[in-house]
Amino acid sequence: MKIRIVSTEPAIAGRIVEFFRFHKPLEGVTYEHFCPRELVNMLILDEVPEQFSAYSILPLPELGQSDWAADAVVFADRTSISLAYQSGLTYGASYILSSGLCLAAGKDAGDFQPCPNVSGMIELEEDGTERSLSELIHSAGAEYMLYNESLELRELLLAIDPFDTLEIVSSVDMPVLQLNLQLVEPSRITDKCFKELSRLEHLITEGIERLNLADFVHRGQSGNAAYSFFARQYDSYMAHVDYHCWVENIIKWQKRHSGSKCRKVMELACGTANVAGLLCQEGFEVEACDLSRQMLEIAQQKPVKPRLFRQSMTDKLPDGDYDLVICLFDSINYLLKKQEIKATLASVCDALKPGGLFIFDISTLNNSVENFNDTYSFTRLDKGYLMHHAEYEDFSHKQRSHLYHFVKQPFSYSMERESHVQMVYRHYEIVELIHNSPLCLEAVYSTETQGNLLKRDQSMLDHKYPRLFYILKKPE
Repeated sequence: MKIRIVSTEPAIAGRIVEFFRFHKPLEGVTYEHFCPRELVNMLILDEVPEQFSAYSILPLPELGQSDWAADAVVFADRTSISLAYQSGLTYGASYILSSGLCLAAGKDAGDFQPCPNVSGMIELEEDGTERSLSELIHSAGAEYMLYNESLELRELLLAIDPFDTLEIVSSVDMPVLQLNLQLVEPSRITDKCFKELSRLEHLITEGIERLNLADFVHRGQSGNAAYSFFARQYDSYMAHVDYHCWVENIIKWQKRHSGSKCRKVMELACGTANVAGLLCQEGFEVEACDLSRQMLEIAQQKPVKPRLFRQSMTDKLPDGDYDLVICLFDSINYLLKKQEIKATLASVCDALKPGGLFIFDISTLNNSVENFNDTYSFTRLDKGYLMHHAEYEDFSHKQRSHLYHFVKQPFSYSMERESHVQMVYRHYEIVELIHNSPLCLEAVYSTETQGNLLKRDQSMLDHKYPRLFYILKKPE
């Protein structure tokens, strides 16, 4: 199944290419990205990731109606959609979807049928309505179909919140979306692409014959929601962390417990690749992966970076003899089932060369109870506010973090929200999992004290130290 994307503005076209660096379309879905011929050579990347096999960049031809043959067409910016009208692609009504509000420009609904789950259909008169526009947009638990001929009203909705507003154009024989990316903040363009294109992929793979407005009333974001908007704030939020100290410890422990020189390193759940970047500066050959596309996009922009690719901790690692695999900042706690940790240990063992090390850390019970038990923080940002609520559930042993980002828009604030869940494993549980894996436990460390904690009382480690580091070795 083929989706065609058309973009004419150089900056937006470049953002779309960067989006596809870490986006894996659903199986069977391919993308053709049309842009002006002079941009094509500028946008082709030197190192083509594996997932680019489902994505190609093509020069924009002189298009007639027959040249749009695809399962869906997406116009990235305002200029690009004018090409469609010139070639006779589109007709009928254009629809705006914003926070559950459906606005049709014109009273003729074209090919679209009224949504069966729309709770009210009203017409917005030029001289005002019974309910204010703001009330309609933010009405909780209800959706409205709004018919209106005012182009100014459509423009106002797009201006209020371009990220959560989508324009659908009635087409003869295929879904047509207009993303209006020229209105979206540059740092959020790839998130907007992910939100709408992921939903479109699901729709066309489910075999739709025509775009159904009802399918988009409750449109959601596919994939892992953790570290979505927070990826943009992550480096600022973690500015207090001494990454150099973490790297010094990693190098020290590798030399202490491995009998061979370390050359090749893999970091799992690398985030924005701060540690991996420092290891690159130390002269190591570094590869790094993360499941969060947004985190990888931030990492890709840094001047010194490892080879990056998108993958979860439990996926099989690429073939290669790694001297060291690391997984830091309590990423292992994000594996909520012991079976997932077992899979990770097995995958790491296969990727390590004999005598190679796996170093990871966990956030302990001490850390949850002392630092993240029903706590709130409120941070002022350049373009809004960030609120963080952390809570520890003793009965489930889960640590939950709820993040709320209030983003200033021209006429209001919009809110982004994401939640993180971690399992607070006990030390004995981690040790048991290691003993049942192919790897051998060499040492346990904490930055709070010196020496190998395996030589001390094991029963109190969860209560005494906020973070524990485990050093595992593959048998030679």
